[in-house]
Amino acid sequence: MAFSSIEIATRGPRVAVDADNTSRFEFVKKMTGKQLHVTDLAQQVHQFSATTDADIDFVSHYIHHLASAGFPPGIRETLRACDAAATENVRARDAGRFDVEIIGAPLKDVAWRTIDEHTAPDELPWFVINSGSAGILAAFEDRLIIAKVGGMAGFMTGSMGGGRVTTFPYSEITNIEYNSGMMSGVLEVLTPSYQGIANHDYWRSAGTSRNKAAESPFTLSNCLPLPKAQHKLALPHLTELQRKIIDY
Repeated sequence: MAFSSIEIATRGPRVAVDADNTSRFEFVKKMTGKQLHVTDLAQQVHQFSATTDADIDFVSHYIHHLASAGFPPGIRETLRACDAAATENVRARDAGRFDVEIIGAPLKDVAWRTIDEHTAPDELPWFVINSGSAGILAAFEDRLIIAKVGGMAGFMTGSMGGGRVTTFPYSEITNIEYNSGMMSGVLEVLTPSYQGIANHDYWRSAGTSRNKAAESPFTLSNCLPLPKAQHKLALPHLTELQRKIIDY
């Protein structure tokens, strides 16, 4: 497969060829270097990105290996079953059949994938705050997750093409603060590692490059920039969250 590192989390591979659907391949000289072309059994050519001379032997070895190995027995059926399950999950989310209250806009696929990757099978959060490009907060029975993933959220954390995902067990949370101005604010999760000893207001480090904005709430793993109106909607759930934390 081939992909852009910036888009892989949100759009997936740009080009893909099944191992047992490979007829031949070649490296075609282009202005940007030698471009990998893979021809499938239907004689359709799939153009991958440029490959450096130093990598040609490496790439060639594994394309030969994939083409000769094909698909191990049962793998394709397993992939189809996983795809069907993933499709059904998307339909269920779109239809609102999952009993998860989302405060803010509906979650994008990259956010749902992140939640799935950090939970047990069939485990769902009991509420989610979606703060758009600032990230999400997902609350479970014993922990909460702050995730800043996807194109803009990853960029704002200084992790272009990636992002930040942090899990906070309730037993380690000492408090949850919300500090706001007239329109915007910051929800901050405090723990022994993240203590509320600095001002992390919404606009802090706004004029600083992302990789140097160490005190920006968009960058910090324990902060979620959140408009006041959205915080007001989330307040009943945050109050219940505080109760769970106190119980722990």
